[in-house]
Amino acid sequence: MKDWVFCNKCSAKYQSNFKFHLTECGHVFCDRCALKIKETKKCLLCNNSSSTMELSQEMDHSMQMFFWPLENIVQQSLQVINFQKMHKNLYLQFLYKKYDYAKRQCISSHNSIQKLKKENQELREMLKKAGFKTNPFLTSTPALGPNQTADNDLSVMSSIKFGTPGSIPGSARRILQSEKAMQNYLGLSKNSSLGTPSPAQMVPKGYHVPVHQSPAGVTPSFMARIRGKSANLPIYPRK
Repeated sequence: MKDWVFCNKCSAKYQSNFKFHLTECGHVFCDRCALKIKETKKCLLCNNSSSTMELSQEMDHSMQMFFWPLENIVQQSLQVINFQKMHKNLYLQFLYKKYDYAKRQCISSHNSIQKLKKENQELREMLKKAGFKTNPFLTSTPALGPNQTADNDLSVMSSIKFGTPGSIPGSARRILQSEKAMQNYLGLSKNSSLGTPSPAQMVPKGYHVPVHQSPAGVTPSFMARIRGKSANLPIYPRK
């Protein structure tokens, strides 16, 4: 500090046994010149309003650093730079590890997809050789057999003969046997009809059926015929 600190008014060099003062505007004055500044409250060099501060070890740290030797400042700055650089390198190493892991996962997924595509293609070739039709938009389960097509299904349906009962041989005899079996089951005579009697047919003529006297949809007389209990028919009053 002795090499470059001097009074900006009288050019007196800095001495440890002689007081020097620093103004708010950044100028340095000796103790004698600083007395004039205290009287006028103005800087002797720039004529701006200013107060003074004595140069000593009691100054604020932010002000003392302006008077430190350059070697110390540079050395301390290098320490700060190295410290910050070390932490930046640690962060970059962390990012590189994440990038390397993501890259390996991406390569592994890509290889797995390519392997599955190859296996899928091999399976499709095997299905083609076996006679199955493959479609990339359908499932792997074939809907048709190896030698079966939709035309074959239509030809099978066209071979089925449809017609009236009389046009099919033996159908009349089977129908007659079915009628006799139904008559025996229901206990009907040969002249009675096979059709299911309606409620109006089962009620004797001239009788009135009271509303809600029997379960809906079931005629008591019809149930009695099935069970062989026609004698227990309910008696309905006449009008």
